[in-house]
Amino acid sequence: FITDPWIWGELLCHVTENMTYICGGVTTCTLCTLKLIIVKFPLKTGAWSMRLGHSICTAMWLLELGLYCPTLVVNIFYVRDTIHFSYCVYTCNYDYFSSSLPSWYMSSFSIIFLAVSILSYVTLAATSLILLIVAKRAGSRHGEILRWEGVMTVLLTLGVFLVSYIPSMVVIVSSSLGMEHSNTAYRAAIYLTYLNIMSNFFVYSLTLRSFRHFLKTKISEFIYMVKIP
Repeated sequence: FITDPWIWGELLCHVTENMTYICGGVTTCTLCTLKLIIVKFPLKTGAWSMRLGHSICTAMWLLELGLYCPTLVVNIFYVRDTIHFSYCVYTCNYDYFSSSLPSWYMSSFSIIFLAVSILSYVTLAATSLILLIVAKRAGSRHGEILRWEGVMTVLLTLGVFLVSYIPSMVVIVSSSLGMEHSNTAYRAAIYLTYLNIMSNFFVYSLTLRSFRHFLKTKISEFIYMVKIP
């Protein structure tokens, strides 16, 4: 990293840069929507086959790939040779300000990225709130109240996701439209996305008693195994 090469080779450099955007909004939308469907229709979804699950996953990835195709084509045919290691975010990047880029690229990228991002945020927020409503109604029918642990888990997960990804969406879209940002601001916005990845463990530990019990059990089992001569 200090001498500027990407130590994993050029192929993984291209894969890393492209997969960062392919594994994005549609995946989030699909996962949170399926979670709501499973809670709303437990009997029907319980009879779903593994083949149907594989079909849903395949359709999700094909849709994500289809939305990303314009960017992927540009990366392969126009800016492939500009791949480099960026000290701004410490990963591989293409030079999206290269003179070889077609004139339609930046506008189309901004529109697609902004649309997918907004769709992800709206879908996640809507399904999370509907999930709480469905759970509350189900509890009311059985004379129970909605447990605060579940409410806090859903709201904290939603809040952390929005805080993690909205700044990067704003920075990326505004940069593609010609607005300049300092390296510090750009780096902070990109690194903030990792907050969502690392937060789930702490959110579940904080809000779910069953998860804390699970951790204690596994830690105790591990300590017991280590102590065995």
